[in-house]
Amino acid sequence: MPTARKELINLDITPYYHCYARCVRKGYLFGTGENNKNYDHRKSWVLERIQYLCQGFAIDVCAYAIMSNHYHLVFHVNRKKALSWSDEEVNMRWQWALERKAPFLSSLPEEIEKRRECLFSISWFMRFLNEYIARLANIEDDVTGKFWESRFKSQALLDEGALLACMAYVDLNPVRANMASTLENSDFTSIQERLRAHHLNQPTPPTLMEFEHKEVNETKENTLKAYLPFSMKDYISLIKWTGGQIRDGKSGSLSEDVLPLIQTAGLNPKNWLKTVEKSSINDQTILGALSKMKEWAQIIKKAWLKGQRITRLKYSTA
Repeated sequence: MPTARKELINLDITPYYHCYARCVRKGYLFGTGENNKNYDHRKSWVLERIQYLCQGFAIDVCAYAIMSNHYHLVFHVNRKKALSWSDEEVNMRWQWALERKAPFLSSLPEEIEKRRECLFSISWFMRFLNEYIARLANIEDDVTGKFWESRFKSQALLDEGALLACMAYVDLNPVRANMASTLENSDFTSIQERLRAHHLNQPTPPTLMEFEHKEVNETKENTLKAYLPFSMKDYISLIKWTGGQIRDGKSGSLSEDVLPLIQTAGLNPKNWLKTVEKSSINDQTILGALSKMKEWAQIIKKAWLKGQRITRLKYSTA
């Protein structure tokens, strides 16, 4: 029996989640389809829509990859930021999300709080994203019916190790699929966008969550802002090394400059390449160390997941 969405997304457990959606019948509706018609331009639709929604929602994008028949997103939900908004700001952001030009205000406290909750809800973000893309694609193809295989799938990332592994998995999608040979050529990925800004000595693109800062000015905006728990330098070094190993079909020992990040995240260096494989990430509804999985199981009162006991899940630090 499928796990209920309210059990898969629990902000009291973790603010980090991996979500992905696949086109109906795994069709290449973002690439070259069976009729040899090219739909690559639709990838821009997805990215632009994500960028648009991030301006209204209290949701940060840690990583993304838009492929030919599916896309991946790693989210951070900033509930603290949403709870700090005034009633007026909630109304304005909800109006933005609905793309209403005329004011769409409410003075009812219960309605405002309902809108506030929607603005830090992954389900609502994905709804506004997927419905919009499906509508555009169906108009372009002059058809009706389903565009997505299902609503969307999500995974809770329970600790820093799970977040690091999932971000790496997402950023390396084109390399792993032999669609790109380098990170710089990995189109429609967050790592390409981060590297482009880095090489031009520009700040992190506003849609993407920033890496940790040693010194942050104590302004109201910064106290509500969240940062990824590792440095950009360490992350890029790790992704470049991992991408090279995947591209060349190697499984060598980790270099000294990338080893500390994996160890700090609580992962086993020997299992790193296996950890970022498709089978290790996509087969589960939660990712994290065994102790974190047990805590999650106790909270939602589950002992089994996909036919296995929690204590026998693949992903662990052992």
